Parts: sequence; C-alpha cells; structure tokens
Amino acid sequence: MADKSLKVSLEGNPVDQALPEKCAIHPEYPCLKAKPSNFGTFTFSVSSPKSAFTCYNVLTIPHGLGYRPIVLGLVWDDTASDEVRAAPYSLSDSGDGIYITTTDTNILVSYCVGFDPTWWYGKSFTLKYYVFNAEAE
Repeated sequence: MADKSLKVSLEGNPVDQALPEKCAIHPEYPCLKAKPSNFGTFTFSVSSPKSAFTCYNVLTIPHGLGYRPIVLGLVWDDTASDEVRAAPYSLSDSGDGIYITTTDTNILVSYCVGFDPTWWYGKSFTLKYYVFNAEAE
C-alpha cells in the first residue's frame, strides 16, 4: 500500500527515502498544530525594476511565540495565471523567488531578484500563510 502521508524532507534528502530525522515534516512526528488566529492573506506588487541578485523584505509579521514556528505559505502570481505554489516559491534557477523565513519573534516575507530584474516589473502576488505552533489553543 502506498504511503499517503505528508512529508517534507530537508535539502539534499529525497522525500521518498528520507528518514524522520532528515525531514522537516514527517508522519512519525507529532501533528502540526495551528492556532486559529495565526493565518493571514496579503497582496504585494512590484512597481519598478529592482537590482539583480538582491532580496527585498515586503512584510514583517510579529508572532509572539518565542521560538521559530513552521510557516506554510501559498503564493498566487496574480498577473500570470491562477497557479498556486507553496512558499518558498522559487520562480527559476536564476534565484528569483518569494521566501518566508522565521525568527523567534517575526515572520519575514521577501522576494529575491535573480538575473533579470525587469521580470518583476508590474507583477502582483497574493500570499496566504498559516503559522503552526507547538500547542494549539
């Protein structure tokens, strides 16, 4: 019978072969828990070309958890199609992408420009995010 569990392996570990300790999410770990208040949606646009090989912070969200939570982000490119991708959203091998990182106090959303800064001009994105924490309310 096929394994139909959600697994997210760490970089360099094929998800179909990764042991639990080589995964960020694995069915042998306790379930992720989401607080009902820890989610949101926002949209941002890039109005002018930016510098190549540079990242730009577009949103800082305080979470107040005191540790680095797991965050799932879903990204829509509003100007191209209705395709949905998970963040970090790597647009190409050139380094273009939308990324979510966390600290003990904040969730940071940024986009990184690769080879062609003009690709970003006039783009609009919607990101819906969910914050998972150790104990749900």
